[in-house]
Amino acid sequence: LEHAHCTMTCYGPMVPPNTGVLAFRSWEKVGHFRVCGTGVVLEAAPNFDVKKKLKLVGEPFKIFRNTAFIKNMFSSDLEVNKYMHAKIQTVSGIRGEIKKAEGVKGNFRASFEDRILMSDLVVCKCWVTVPFKQFYHPVIDVPNWRPARLIGELRAEKGVLVPDQKDSHYGKQLVRAERRFNSLKIPKKLQATLPFRSKEKFQPKKKKTALSRKAAIVSSEREKEVNSLLSRLYTIRKEKARVRKESSERKKKVKEVQDRFIQEKRDAHRKEAKKNRYIKEGQKDAKKRKAMMMN
Repeated sequence: LEHAHCTMTCYGPMVPPNTGVLAFRSWEKVGHFRVCGTGVVLEAAPNFDVKKKLKLVGEPFKIFRNTAFIKNMFSSDLEVNKYMHAKIQTVSGIRGEIKKAEGVKGNFRASFEDRILMSDLVVCKCWVTVPFKQFYHPVIDVPNWRPARLIGELRAEKGVLVPDQKDSHYGKQLVRAERRFNSLKIPKKLQATLPFRSKEKFQPKKKKTALSRKAAIVSSEREKEVNSLLSRLYTIRKEKARVRKESSERKKKVKEVQDRFIQEKRDAHRKEAKKNRYIKEGQKDAKKRKAMMMN
């Protein structure tokens, strides 16, 4: 983002706070501006604790009511013991806690506040310390100073390929199947105690037989005339309702304007009457004070 501030932690010589900082991409003379960042020192300390977020994901392989056995989150029982009593939760929001390691392959037992499903993913949110290299290259003599080159520049000069790690590849994306939940079943005893509007209304669909699908409705001349007359009457009724609605809306708007005008007049008259009353009361109080002073 443009003009956005960020906090950076680096290793270097001790400097007092509020010291200005300039960041350069390289010392080579180029056509564009070379300064890529400006800032100020906020704090200097011998050590800083830098952490980043980490999400550990596991899958349940056994479920007993509110207890579940999770796999593929840790690789050994030693890691499980380090995370003993850590807070975990499923993607659906059911919270839980790591209880005890099961075996030596990183599986563990966890308890949740509700029963989870085999298709749920279990997530453990934690923080990991990020160590930074304690190295800096001071500039002693600018003309004869040899700056440290970037790794990309060294690889390009030596012709070394970028190391290819399988862990860095974006593998085949997992497409999760759409969840299908079972229909809600209410016991008959509970249905009997519910009010009528909360009860289920069982209206089974009428199945059409093969004969009813093939049968065609053939109207006589009189039925056609009756249907045509009813259609015209319905159209007239609809048009009358539309005209009546528009007329009522126009009358409503006129009434609102008249009411607003009357209310404004009332407010002005009430304000003026209140002002005159306050003036008279003030004059009476002044006369009383004057009479008391004369006495």
